[in-house]
Amino acid sequence: MPQTRPDHLEEFIRSLVCECRGVYAPDFDRVKRSVGYAEEDLRRYLGTYYPRSLLETYDIASELFRKIFGTEVRTDGELKILDLGCGLGGDSAGLLFAVLESFGVRKVFVDGFDANEASLRTFERILASESFALARAELRRLEAPGAQAEVVVRLKRARIDSEHFDLLGDESRYDVILTSKMLNELPVERKYFRFLETYLPHLAQNGLCFVIDVNDRREGRYISQRLSEETLAFLGRHDGFECLLPPGCRDCAKRGLPCGGFNQFVCRESNFDRLNPHAARGVSKVCCRVFCRSPLYRYFRPKLTRFDFLASEAGGNHVYCPRLHS
Repeated sequence: MPQTRPDHLEEFIRSLVCECRGVYAPDFDRVKRSVGYAEEDLRRYLGTYYPRSLLETYDIASELFRKIFGTEVRTDGELKILDLGCGLGGDSAGLLFAVLESFGVRKVFVDGFDANEASLRTFERILASESFALARAELRRLEAPGAQAEVVVRLKRARIDSEHFDLLGDESRYDVILTSKMLNELPVERKYFRFLETYLPHLAQNGLCFVIDVNDRREGRYISQRLSEETLAFLGRHDGFECLLPPGCRDCAKRGLPCGGFNQFVCRESNFDRLNPHAARGVSKVCCRVFCRSPLYRYFRPKLTRFDFLASEAGGNHVYCPRLHS
């Protein structure tokens, strides 16, 4: 985990929840059916799940950028991000903050797709909010490497289903492809395999693909186990890609997965009421895998084998990849 999150991140979240009248509703029963969100649902999501999503993606990305990429990575000044199932943009925002704090980019394009028009309108309002403007100003004050970058966000309403899985339909390439907590909602067979097969070919040569999802137990199995199973099936049929995190899954699977396919990321201090100064701070849990093309994996492999990616101090199931800590 990052040693300390920057203060401006939590201040942005608190200010945004206040500005947009978000409501903390941890027992919100419609959270798993986000396609049908109405205005009141969006306020509940903004006050409860938007902060979690932002911090989960920020922690995963910033940890990866800091420990693996370090100062070795250079960009040509522009970065293209694709967010599939972007919703209100919490994950895009978390990734964007991690990028701007880490790399000297001049321009960032974010292409977001979601089936809910109301969610996309809220995403646009967040980008135009005073809270977001103040957060960008704070990055400039801190002289973050990408603080001066122009951010161009292009949103489009589109629904992924079994018949329309490829929303791009072209040969476009992206430096980062992101999907978070969308695939578990799809009533599609082998959805993780299909996602990887459909979208990894759109990765730029040195691009990254983040697949993040909830880690509920459904029909006797954790979602992370299904993700692991379909990841290994995909890697077994496609030699041009690797799982960057957890590393070495293809080889590890040949000896029997010591994790049983279970991996879980625990995000600290992500779950609480931002408008209650006395609220107890809880954690949130997701499963995550990061993919890349094989040449980039080979370049970073010496670092990956030493990568200490503890998801929390607790150990056990809270370790991202138990093989690295055996």
